[in-house]
Amino acid sequence: MAHQSSLTGREQQIMALLAAGNNVAEIAGQLFLAQKTVRNNLTRIFAKLQVRGQTEAILKWHGLV
Repeated sequence: MAHQSSLTGREQQIMALLAAGNNVAEIAGQLFLAQKTVRNNLTRIFAKLQVRGQTEAILKWHGLV
Protein backbone atom coordinates (compact mmCIF):
# COMPACT_ATOMS: atom_id res chain seq x y z
CA MET A 1 0.00 0.00 0.00
CA ALA A 2 1.89 2.94 -1.31
CA HIS A 3 1.99 6.38 0.27
CA GLN A 4 0.28 5.36 3.52
CA SER A 5 2.86 7.20 5.60
CA SER A 6 1.91 10.54 4.02
CA LEU A 7 -1.71 10.17 5.16
CA THR A 8 -3.15 10.77 8.60
CA GLY A 9 -4.81 7.92 10.46
CA ARG A 10 -8.28 9.18 9.49
CA GLU A 11 -7.24 9.56 5.85
CA GLN A 12 -5.91 5.99 5.89
CA GLN A 13 -9.25 4.77 7.29
CA ILE A 14 -11.13 6.61 4.54
CA MET A 15 -8.82 5.26 1.81
CA ALA A 16 -9.15 1.70 3.13
CA LEU A 17 -12.94 1.98 3.03
CA LEU A 18 -12.88 3.60 -0.41
CA ALA A 19 -10.57 0.88 -1.74
CA ALA A 20 -12.95 -1.74 -0.31
CA GLY A 21 -15.68 -0.38 -2.57
CA ASN A 22 -17.58 1.94 -0.24
CA ASN A 23 -19.02 5.21 -1.52
CA VAL A 24 -18.89 8.55 0.31
CA ALA A 25 -22.24 8.02 2.05
CA GLU A 26 -21.22 4.56 3.27
CA ILE A 27 -17.84 5.81 4.51
CA ALA A 28 -19.52 8.69 6.33
CA GLY A 29 -21.95 6.31 8.00
CA GLN A 30 -19.28 3.85 9.09
CA LEU A 31 -17.01 6.56 10.52
CA PHE A 32 -19.84 8.69 11.98
CA LEU A 33 -18.85 11.69 9.85
CA ALA A 34 -20.76 14.08 7.61
CA GLN A 35 -20.51 13.28 3.91
CA LYS A 36 -18.98 16.74 3.38
CA THR A 37 -16.23 15.86 5.88
CA VAL A 38 -15.46 12.68 3.94
CA ARG A 39 -15.37 14.63 0.65
CA ASN A 40 -13.04 17.21 2.22
CA ASN A 41 -10.75 14.41 3.40
CA LEU A 42 -10.78 12.85 -0.07
CA THR A 43 -9.74 16.18 -1.59
CA ARG A 44 -6.74 16.31 0.77
CA ILE A 45 -5.94 12.62 0.10
CA PHE A 46 -5.99 13.19 -3.67
CA ALA A 47 -3.62 16.15 -3.28
CA LYS A 48 -1.23 14.18 -1.07
CA LEU A 49 -1.25 11.20 -3.44
CA GLN A 50 -1.01 13.53 -6.46
CA VAL A 51 -4.01 11.97 -8.19
CA ARG A 52 -7.13 13.40 -9.83
CA GLY A 53 -9.86 11.05 -8.63
CA GLN A 54 -11.02 8.01 -6.74
CA THR A 55 -9.97 5.38 -9.26
CA GLU A 56 -6.43 6.71 -9.53
CA ALA A 57 -6.22 7.06 -5.73
CA ILE A 58 -7.28 3.43 -5.24
CA LEU A 59 -4.72 2.23 -7.80
CA LYS A 60 -1.99 4.25 -6.08
CA TRP A 61 -3.16 3.03 -2.63
CA HIS A 62 -2.62 -0.54 -3.86
CA GLY A 63 0.74 0.38 -5.43
CA LEU A 64 -0.44 -0.27 -8.98
CA VAL A 65 0.59 3.12 -10.42
